[in-house]
Amino acid sequence: MKHDLLLVNPPITLEERYGSFASVGSQAPPLGLCYLASSARKQGYSVKIIDAPALSLDLASTLTQIAQAGADAIGITASTVSLNRALELAKANVVIWGIDNSKYMLAVAKQKLRKEDTAVRGRVTLRLGDMRDFRLRETFPLVYIASSTFEHCVTEEDQWKCLKSVHGALKDGGVLAFDISQSDHDEESSWWIDRRELGEKEVVRTIFSKRNPATGVVSVNLFFDVYRRGVLKERYHEFGEAKLSTKESIERILRSVGFTVQKVYGDFDKSAYSGQSKRVIFICNKQ
Repeated sequence: MKHDLLLVNPPITLEERYGSFASVGSQAPPLGLCYLASSARKQGYSVKIIDAPALSLDLASTLTQIAQAGADAIGITASTVSLNRALELAKANVVIWGIDNSKYMLAVAKQKLRKEDTAVRGRVTLRLGDMRDFRLRETFPLVYIASSTFEHCVTEEDQWKCLKSVHGALKDGGVLAFDISQSDHDEESSWWIDRRELGEKEVVRTIFSKRNPATGVVSVNLFFDVYRRGVLKERYHEFGEAKLSTKESIERILRSVGFTVQKVYGDFDKSAYSGQSKRVIFICNKQ
């Protein structure tokens, strides 16, 4: 059976995803692709998903299934960790668009592209872009903002700009899916420590979190200390900011941009949203 749309989660091993933490890692279902498939089907499109990690498919087997599907359009998950495999799938006549605000990550991708032949390079478009202000010459039937990334827009103006850019990138009637977190904690600051043993290594993670009650912006510092036989060998630090928004405030911005909210869920299992939900999942259509 030929499908209108084929969504592909490319093959990737635990070692590729987690590196030295592979022994405690796990494969997660491609929930973003599932939401997009559900929304596309409601619009009358026939959709198939190929989840290569879940099916234990290698690259050759994945390419075979893509060819057999014969879909009119193909969408591929192309996160940082799966970039190599996504580029390899471009060799199967799949057109890929990638946007990143990191010049370093784009340079890595371009370096890999230079090793490919002209035909493959012609099917890959990479752009330095900010989710708050990007313009593409193409429009798309589906846009997914994954893993609460939208929360990195830490002002309502940034949120409006992001959704406006997405609106411009969608075809008429196109689908936008994204999620935000909901906090049930009143503390303005907190910290905690956890430990994991990985063979001869012990990894200690220390997290410091501080929330600005006036803006709803949470600042997070994460420190990863790697010990071997009790001796500190490596230390990594990550910093990030995220804005905790209400369901109502996001719905207001969506309407002002030109989206119609079709579905609101309380978690990735499609449970109904309530005041006790840990997150909000929005499924929207461009008006």
